[in-house]
Amino acid sequence: TRIKTVSSFVDSIFHAGFRFVEAKKLSSQNNAACLIQVQFHRFTGILENQARALGEERYCFNPFSDAMSVEDVMVECIEKTKHLFHPLEERCGMGLFSFMKRLGLVADVYPLLTSHGIVSTEQLFRLSENDVVNI
Repeated sequence: TRIKTVSSFVDSIFHAGFRFVEAKKLSSQNNAACLIQVQFHRFTGILENQARALGEERYCFNPFSDAMSVEDVMVECIEKTKHLFHPLEERCGMGLFSFMKRLGLVADVYPLLTSHGIVSTEQLFRLSENDVVNI
């Protein structure tokens, strides 16, 4: 009977150790899960603060804040984008290189214009006749 009690004692120690290891694993897994949740909530808090700051910045620097109606906003938008698109002017928004290529003057005129500091079609169209002759 003494052998049975010793073997049952050893078995109980083994099972107790096994339960302790399992409990420790569960505890470390629980700690890891808690750490992930804390880090996730901290990260979402940072994202919320960034979104709030961007919203306040947009509110402060809104270029249409003085507009009283949607029509005012649309008129101002059309004025600001006239140089990019016009339904009747196909050259509108075209770059200087594309414009010169369409005219067939890329090899001759484009290097001459860029050497004089003209880099856009807007600058080219603002030149007077005397400026063009001087170039």
